[in-house]
Amino acid sequence: MIGPSPPPRAWLDMTYDVESDRIIIFGGRDLSQGLPAIIRDDTWAYDYNSNTWEEMNPSNYPKDRWEHGLAYDNESDRIILYGGYTDGANYNDTWAYDYNTDTWTKMNPKTSPGFREEFNMAYNPITDQCMLFGGINSGGYPNAAGNGLKDMWVYDYNDNNWTEFLLYDHPSGRAESELVYNSKDDVMILFGGWLGESKNIVYTDMWVFEYEITTKIPTTPTTTTTTTIVETSTMIFTPLFLIFLGIIIINRRRKKVE
Repeated sequence: MIGPSPPPRAWLDMTYDVESDRIIIFGGRDLSQGLPAIIRDDTWAYDYNSNTWEEMNPSNYPKDRWEHGLAYDNESDRIILYGGYTDGANYNDTWAYDYNTDTWTKMNPKTSPGFREEFNMAYNPITDQCMLFGGINSGGYPNAAGNGLKDMWVYDYNDNNWTEFLLYDHPSGRAESELVYNSKDDVMILFGGWLGESKNIVYTDMWVFEYEITTKIPTTPTTTTTTTIVETSTMIFTPLFLIFLGIIIINRRRKKVE
């Protein structure tokens, strides 16, 4: 590696800026020097071709934090940041970063997913939305009850608006799951996660999200307590769909006879 690199940190997030061909990271928590931890608020860009890191110098930027979410919006060429935690406070703010101008902009949407951390975000280029699922809002670690959030939200940069999805079926509440977009099949894939220290539940289930249907690939979670496995959701065929299907079949048979 040539030149400087980001100082030590964990619990950061990073994403790939397609237009600029750079990996962008922000924030994180550094325990390399012991407590109190150093909470980072710096932005770095990595160029694979030159194998170099560049520390960016925006005039305005999000406050120091960790366990936040980042996702790159392809259409708008912006990196979207949401939420996170700093020692003593949660965040519910939305920011957009433009590498070309080295500018962070606080978006201030009317609605938001609320204070949370330990979630993951992914971008869907078909719908042009950033999506997030779950996380916690208990101040850095799952609380004594081990409660995790189980809601899904989408962010539209053009409208500067967060919208909550009312899901047909969904994973149980959890933190630290991973969410990625499968461009070939136009689905979101979610895997794993965990609940708080008192319950000590670690999930190994996988979920597939579509706008039409949410399905689960059943697996057995690793847990110290009994956890119910939700059955795989199935496509519901409406009576109107069956009527159209019948018409198509009849027309095909008529053509064969002719």
